[in-house]
Formats: sequence, C-alpha cells, structure tokens
Amino acid sequence: MVRRRDANGALQVGGGPDLAPCADLPEPILSPHPRTSTAGYHLALELAIKHGRPVTILHEGAGPNFKEAHRAYGDLDAAGVKVLWCEDLTDADACLSKLKGASFGSVIDNWSKSSEAISPYAEAAKDWGVSTFAYVSSAGM
Repeated sequence: MVRRRDANGALQVGGGPDLAPCADLPEPILSPHPRTSTAGYHLALELAIKHGRPVTILHEGAGPNFKEAHRAYGDLDAAGVKVLWCEDLTDADACLSKLKGASFGSVIDNWSKSSEAISPYAEAAKDWGVSTFAYVSSAGM
C-alpha cells in the first residue's frame, strides 16, 4: 500500500490489494485493531478515501504512541475515520461501551486470535444485524 499526497496536499492511497469488493460492504464499518496494526491502518484509509465508507476503529491501547503507524494516524482523522482507543480489547464490555450505542453494517476483525476473544464482538455484530463479518489476520496466523 502506497501513501502519498497529491499537488494539493490531499492524501492518495494505492498500490495494495484490490479492495473493490469492499465498495459493496454495508455501512458503517467497525474494525477492531491490535496495538501495532499497520494492515488495519491501510485498510481503513482505503475504505474511507477510495470507497467513501464511514469507518470506526476500535483500537487496542491507551492511545497513539510513537510507532510508525500511530504517527500517521492524523491521516485517519483527515479521512474521517473515527478511532476509539480501548486499553484492552479482551475487556469487551468496556470497549463496546465506547461505541455509545452505535451499530454497524459490517465488521472487519483485524485483532482476534481465538474464538473466545472475538465472541463478545461477534455477538454484538449479530445484535446489529451485520451482514458481513470478515477476519483479516495481521499476525501471520
């Protein structure tokens, strides 16, 4: 995935996998992210900028740190991606409460490593009537 700015300073993304099928995902989109996810960062930018999709990231950790992907999170803000920080995604009740009653049409899970970990999020997705629940491994699993 290539990030660059055009002559007017607008962020341009491209060079990654073809995400054209994502254009058909029901809106809005929720994506739980691990602490060091660069794959999720690029996916969120692609969905927001190229496909005009509203994206909310439920991100593990206390907030941005000095890692490369986090230094670039201003790009997510500029693209309209909402990032909600949750210290520990295994505390699903606390994390889901940060959504303040929002519901989603699609969930792209870039975090879970077991069915037990994702279960509360999958149950929430079922309650929202999510039509698409996708898992994207960022840990080489």
